[in-house]
Amino acid sequence: MAKRMFDTKIIESDAFLSMSFAARCVYFSLNAAADDDGFVNAARGIARKVGANEDSINELIDNRFILDFPQARIVCIKHWNMNNTIRSDRKTPTGYTDELEQLWVDSAGVYRWMERPDD
Repeated sequence: MAKRMFDTKIIESDAFLSMSFAARCVYFSLNAAADDDGFVNAARGIARKVGANEDSINELIDNRFILDFPQARIVCIKHWNMNNTIRSDRKTPTGYTDELEQLWVDSAGVYRWMERPDD
């Protein structure tokens, strides 16, 4: 069973609290469903399960809380490494290696796009 945490710098930020209740709910649900590197398959299905819709996913993308890989139909939690620290002997690497290779982790633990370093 995986344990998940949330950094209060993220979930108590004005940017996070300014989003709709549905988007915030989806964010928590996506974090619970993510693999050990912060990748989530079927994000839109998860949104529907909690009574939200695709607008909530788009709101999270627009506000840069998740990174979207539309061709693969997966998302990545941008602040995953701030929220969760998993010991290497307990971590299961993601199967989304092609997508992971498109990102880098800055000194604060935030995923960034390789080709867009200021995102």
